[in-house]
Amino acid sequence: MGKQTFNKRFKKDNLMFMAIMGLWLLIVLYFDPKIFTNINEQVPILTYVLILCFVLLLNIFWLYAVYHLTISLFSVFCKSPEIINNGKRSTNARIALLYTTKNDFSKNAVLSCLDQDYDEFDVYILDDSTDADQINHIDQFVLQRSERVFLVRRNIKEGFKAGNLNNALNMLSNNYEYFAVTDADGILPRNFLSGLLPYFSIDKSVGFVQANQRSNPRQTNKFSRDLSLNTDLHWKCYLPAKNYFGFVMFYGHGALIRTSVWKEVGGFPDTITEDLAFSSIIREKGYKGIFVDNVICYEEFPENYLKYRKRNERWVKGTTEYLTKWFPSLCLSGKVAWFEKLDILISAGVLLMAAPFILFLFIAAIIIPLSTDNFGLHIPLANNFILPSYSIPSHIPILKYELDWTKGLFLIMSVTAFAQIIPAVYYLASNPGKMFRYCAQFTFVCLSTIVDSAVGILSFMLTRKSYFPVTGSTDILMKIENGATNLLEIVFALLLCIVMIKTSNIWLFGISFSLLLDSLVYRYRWDSRVVYLLVHVPFSILLILILCSIFFWL
Repeated sequence: MGKQTFNKRFKKDNLMFMAIMGLWLLIVLYFDPKIFTNINEQVPILTYVLILCFVLLLNIFWLYAVYHLTISLFSVFCKSPEIINNGKRSTNARIALLYTTKNDFSKNAVLSCLDQDYDEFDVYILDDSTDADQINHIDQFVLQRSERVFLVRRNIKEGFKAGNLNNALNMLSNNYEYFAVTDADGILPRNFLSGLLPYFSIDKSVGFVQANQRSNPRQTNKFSRDLSLNTDLHWKCYLPAKNYFGFVMFYGHGALIRTSVWKEVGGFPDTITEDLAFSSIIREKGYKGIFVDNVICYEEFPENYLKYRKRNERWVKGTTEYLTKWFPSLCLSGKVAWFEKLDILISAGVLLMAAPFILFLFIAAIIIPLSTDNFGLHIPLANNFILPSYSIPSHIPILKYELDWTKGLFLIMSVTAFAQIIPAVYYLASNPGKMFRYCAQFTFVCLSTIVDSAVGILSFMLTRKSYFPVTGSTDILMKIENGATNLLEIVFALLLCIVMIKTSNIWLFGISFSLLLDSLVYRYRWDSRVVYLLVHVPFSILLILILCSIFFWL
């Protein structure tokens, strides 16, 4: 029963992406013509081009909204395939468990590596630390457990995490059929190795098996406790469906990898997103990954807002590098299904949405309001909040534009704006207070990092470097980039404030407020009561505007 049944159930299908593309096309075909009817005759060519860009950006945002909601729905009904082996262990293969660290060694994490219900494995601490206390701590730990724990250090620390892994595997790969990768903060379950290993017995095309992840419930700092649900929702709402309907990615930790596959592709690529690039390269070779939802590891969420921004910047630059260097080759591969390619593009593109969103704001909030002679439509994010004229005192200027967009367009734009947090509403429905706080906090961190993300994309495109090591002259470059980003955030926030006042477009308040609040969160931290209350303001304002719009409609 085993292999044949599993392959039949595990075969990938294009159903989910047919649903995504079908629903998206229906939205585009319904709304785009209605939007174009608002273009006045004989408009200047530049205005027409801007309106085309405006509509194109809307279509992109709608695609992402449909993707978020559809994959979350499919994931509810998808579970990991089961392998029936009658209680017998399918293999006694030797496994190297690679624990990577750089000045962030965790004794509890390594102890979880040692506490496995599988016998044939060794633990290797791949230490790139530069801090003397950390190095000494690791040395003492290894001496106390020398029977199964081995230490690997390198003199030249190049190639990021990929270089650290490749350095160790070049020495160890001939001795182990499989190897596992875990990060410094990763807590592994006892069945980590025994629970993942059987999936390789399906066939030789299984290149890696990825375990599930949850945020570590023992984190004590407030920022992590408040936003760690983001980790849980990602693994609950996106990964299960990818086993059957999309592209399964190696996440850089919490996974077991076939050593021969690593050898065949020449190791991990020299990039800060070695996980995504490696997944892409081996998929071109015909290998696939499997996600297992019932083997659950724990990882830590960034402990403060600064570390969250740094992680986001690293992901943005790394994703930009992947899309420019490795994704084109994958697109040309005949071994990868079209819906897997589209899944990678959309999934990676989520991290890069800041750039098109900023462009959308420039067009929708500044250019279109100043060219209403040529274009008469004002959608939610480009429209003034309208109150009935009889409710406005005579000494208050009447808001400038008429509410001429349809209820359908308002609805689709509202769903688009909140698509990423709708799963949180579903999972936290029984706890409205926690649901509101999470939605508000997630909205703030998304809005406050749009300029930082856009600068990260531009920085890579100009320098072709996804990361600047903090040494020598390159440290100056990092400080210049960070300083320029902070300045741009303030300038852009003030520009939005001016436009908001000039056009009475109070929809812009939440974005500008988030960008200005950014520096306060830096200085006074998330734990500050005043700051903590203020981060809930942008979402609250947006929610009030939408609810009031619905009320006045009704």
